[in-house]
Amino acid sequence: MIRIGAIYGPRDRLLADRVYRHVSPPLIVWPGESNPKYSIVYATDAADFAILAATSDRAQGEVYNVAPPHEIRLRDFAAAMVKAMGKPKPQVTIPYSIAYFWCALMEEWSKLRRVEEMPYLTRSGLHFVNKGIYLDGSKAKQELGWEPKISLEEGTRLYVQWRRSTAKK
Repeated sequence: MIRIGAIYGPRDRLLADRVYRHVSPPLIVWPGESNPKYSIVYATDAADFAILAATSDRAQGEVYNVAPPHEIRLRDFAAAMVKAMGKPKPQVTIPYSIAYFWCALMEEWSKLRRVEEMPYLTRSGLHFVNKGIYLDGSKAKQELGWEPKISLEEGTRLYVQWRRSTAKK
């Protein structure tokens, strides 16, 4: 069994999409002061680990977390995304309570308009922005020798490249 904290890559409509949309405006607004740890892994690295675990006798009956060997902070992921986009941006921080209220307001506005998609940042999503999703991936490295091949910088560059290629169509 494998557990993946947060996966990103082309066609990702969760983490990378939300971070991309968050850092796209000219000004980046951060809700609260927190900078949580995430277990962010590129899609091909997660797939490689799934194959490794499925074909390894050592992995039989075991549970592994698919995570990089070092922690990644959410703002570091966002900074890598901004760098991949090629333009530095000013950032401000607003109190968490104001962000929570704003998310509630946007959720209700979306319901009233009967839109199919909720806003990219909801109260639930805000919780994960504040708390993070962190898994210790050291067992995967120690027992199976697995490490991600795609760096954060390379992964965000590939993601931004994919987003730009699909925007033109």
